[in-house]
Parts: sequence; C-alpha cells; structure tokens
Amino acid sequence: MSGVLLLGLFVAGLALVIVEMFVPGGLLGLLGAGLLAYALYETFLQYGAATGVVASLATALATTAVLWVGLRRMTVRERLDPERGYTVSRPEQERLLGHEGVTITPLRPSGLARIDGRRVDVVTRGEPLEAGTRVRVIDTSANRIVVRKV
Repeated sequence: MSGVLLLGLFVAGLALVIVEMFVPGGLLGLLGAGLLAYALYETFLQYGAATGVVASLATALATTAVLWVGLRRMTVRERLDPERGYTVSRPEQERLLGHEGVTITPLRPSGLARIDGRRVDVVTRGEPLEAGTRVRVIDTSANRIVVRKV
C-alpha cells in the first residue's frame, strides 16, 4: 500500500471522527477509529517500528487536537455568578407577592386564580380550596405562585 493511500486512510478516519461530533450515533466514529487503526497497522507493516511509532504519535496528537477544538466549541462557557445566584422566578411573578385574588377553579392543590385581573396558575401548600375562595400570594419561588386562603 502506498504512502499516499495510507495518508488518505488517516485523513478519512480523522474526517469521520470530526463528522461524528456533529452527527452523533457512534457508527461514523467507530468507522473513523477503525480507519485510523488500520492506517497505523499498515504503517507498522510497511515502514517499520520507528515510522509506526511516529505515525502513532501524530495520530494521537491530531485526534486530541480535533477533539479538543470540537468539544470546546460545544461546551457551555457561561458561568453562574455566585453573588447573584440562580433564580427561576420571573419579575412579573415576583410583583404578585402579597396580592390577593379569587380562585377560578378548585385548587387541589393546583388550579387557576384571578389576581390583579389576570388568570394565573397557582398552587396551595397542599390544602384543597374551592372555586371562588379569596387567596393571597405567599411565595413566587421556583417558577410557581403559591397561595393560601385569606
């Protein structure tokens, strides 16, 4: 097998590993790894141990570089600010804290209530409430509006 063909197998194997990063499934990655391994095997057979070791190191470096660049682009780089923390509630929900309204549907423990003229999904802390019951918003954390009977 000529050196050009071995280089072609190496490039094709590396290309399949790159494609695997964008089209996951495993098959293309395995095929690419197989082509890389076969190219190294043939290099050892045809050109000897010294050239085979150099080719193995080149393959390891190239594969590491490709994976490092590819995976670096796919990872999330934003970090949560420890001072700000992370909150799930939204400002429009937070402004309802302490406001009163009337349940539209029975709350067992979730349902609908009209608060400040808007229909909102609400929950209780476990106690069932009938429709038409006056309620007050006591918590707006974790993307939920928690109410209790007034």
